[in-house]
Amino acid sequence: MSKEKRKKNKTSLTVKQQAVADADARFYCDNSGIERLDKNYTAVFENVTEGVSIVDIETKRFIHANSVLCQMLGYSPEELIGRPITEIHPKQEQPFLGLGFEAMARGEITYASRISFLAKDGKIIHADISSTRLKINRKTYLMGFFTDISKLKTEQHVLNHSEKCLEMILDQSFDGINICQYNPKTHKRQLVLCNDRYVQMTGRTREELMAMDDLNKIVIFYGSQQDGKRCQQFIKEQKPHQGRCSWIRPDGKENYYDWVAKPVKIDDRYFVVGIDRDITEYVKAEEELKETEVKYQTLIEQIPAVTYTAALDKASTTQYISP
Repeated sequence: MSKEKRKKNKTSLTVKQQAVADADARFYCDNSGIERLDKNYTAVFENVTEGVSIVDIETKRFIHANSVLCQMLGYSPEELIGRPITEIHPKQEQPFLGLGFEAMARGEITYASRISFLAKDGKIIHADISSTRLKINRKTYLMGFFTDISKLKTEQHVLNHSEKCLEMILDQSFDGINICQYNPKTHKRQLVLCNDRYVQMTGRTREELMAMDDLNKIVIFYGSQQDGKRCQQFIKEQKPHQGRCSWIRPDGKENYYDWVAKPVKIDDRYFVVGIDRDITEYVKAEEELKETEVKYQTLIEQIPAVTYTAALDKASTTQYISP
């Protein structure tokens, strides 16, 4: 842990420790020999929004736990007081956490993050712990402050799962998928994220694409000037739109792709999520078909006799008659 981090934690703890010192804590022993706090003093901890505990360093047992910590772990105060601290952690993590407790007890560390706790009902929860050593009546105790991060960790787990699903979709997609940042003043598009298929379609490297200040420089747009202005307006209005383009590839390879785009505005910035489908083979086949039709028509027109074509239906519908 960096010196800055330790200094920050130490400053935070000094405020809490001062509150404890100002309360003039007094301990006494009941018939079972377990030390407890004076009833007038417990109010200090009950007004704290974090879980608070005081542990006997020698016995490693709780001598106090506030209501927040009790609720967090699902125990009553009577159930926690006197309980060994090892019992609130999963068995497989107890040896490691035991070393952490010893280091806190010696004052070597004052903060530990994402610590696993075993609640009474068997549920695993996670919390960050900050600690300070507290000397009362010539005896040193370890005071801990617990911040429940279980919800945060669950949300992080869901986010990580979503990211993995997104990565899988991007990696396995037949289409080129990309996210570009769009400048409404210059109309430049700068790549933010894309999948491997998108990179392959451009004929360039990912590094080259990410370094470009405007992807429009290497794209041929098949549409009128009015179509282009309409696309720019759609982006400002965050409306989905579509079109056809070709990449200006370094290898000169012929290519065509249809694209659909969905603009998104985040704060004051515009982003465009695009899906590009390679239609090169389709366009080539379409062009070859047109050429074949022209050749066929030319051939028919050169025949001196009347020729025609008809559909193979009951009515024998005539489709073409030579001039």
